[in-house]
Amino acid sequence: PYTTLFRSMDSDFNCCSVNFTTAAKNGIQFACIKATALDEGFSNSVFAARMSAAHAASVYTIPYNRCDPSTYEPQTEAAFFWSWAASSIAAGGYNLSPALDVEDGLTGSYIGDDGAAINLSGWCNEWYNDVANYAAAAGIQIQQITYINVGLMCDLGTGLHGYLWLANP
Repeated sequence: PYTTLFRSMDSDFNCCSVNFTTAAKNGIQFACIKATALDEGFSNSVFAARMSAAHAASVYTIPYNRCDPSTYEPQTEAAFFWSWAASSIAAGGYNLSPALDVEDGLTGSYIGDDGAAINLSGWCNEWYNDVANYAAAAGIQIQQITYINVGLMCDLGTGLHGYLWLANP
């Protein structure tokens, strides 16, 4: 069993600072740190600092991208995420694989990298393939982790690769 730090670590304006050394001393083993959300035009200005501070405290990190598969192709989301998070991910150390955060605002209609209609599982798989290609070019191997609200399970369908992490708010 792992102890996770779930704080509002997705923005530099709605959260207090996180003392990762204190968190680690209190049993926190890993933290999920939001890097990007293309639909919000969001690139976390404190992402690199939080990643570095977590690593310095021996806290594993899961960098993540909150996606909008109803609006953007997987390759567009992947490029946005990788361009912001790559240097922190490539720094190594205590990084776990990046996660894809699929939460709300879905329309049931998704566009794949080839411009054709695709199901949500296929969209998530294509995003990971795109990110995995970027990672591989940097000498990094990743596993697919998809974080999804249980209310969206019906939309997810079948065929998702990797690990599924269910949120049950």
